[in-house]
Amino acid sequence: MNFQAEDGFGAYVAMSIPFSFWTKAKYDAGVEETAAAIAAARADLHTLENITRFHIRDLLAKVRASWEVAVLYRTTVLPQAEQGVAAARAGYRAGKTGFLDLIEANRAWRGFQLEYYRALVERENRLAELEQVIGTDLRGNG
Repeated sequence: MNFQAEDGFGAYVAMSIPFSFWTKAKYDAGVEETAAAIAAARADLHTLENITRFHIRDLLAKVRASWEVAVLYRTTVLPQAEQGVAAARAGYRAGKTGFLDLIEANRAWRGFQLEYYRALVERENRLAELEQVIGTDLRGNG
């Protein structure tokens, strides 16, 4: 369709302005909303970083504590319990202590062994948790 063109050619020119003074408030609100979303995401990231740091420190403390308990059992408690069993055995052979004393000393020694191995297992479990949190193999196995 020719718009009042006498030579057969016509033209139509249109211009669209996406940003105008009457829509500025709409765009400003969008910018503010996006800025608030970025600030909230940064706050969430900071919170997550703090929680992760706390979790790592907590797990490290638990690894150290379980290792110290295991070392205490291995170096002090178990040798003393073994001496108690040996003393009860010698006393029983000499007729100075009863069979129940020997059984009780042996039972205590076995209980301490169990606690020693529990401390080792606890340490390994905490190390596995720590590896999961930090995302790396602490023992270099792979």
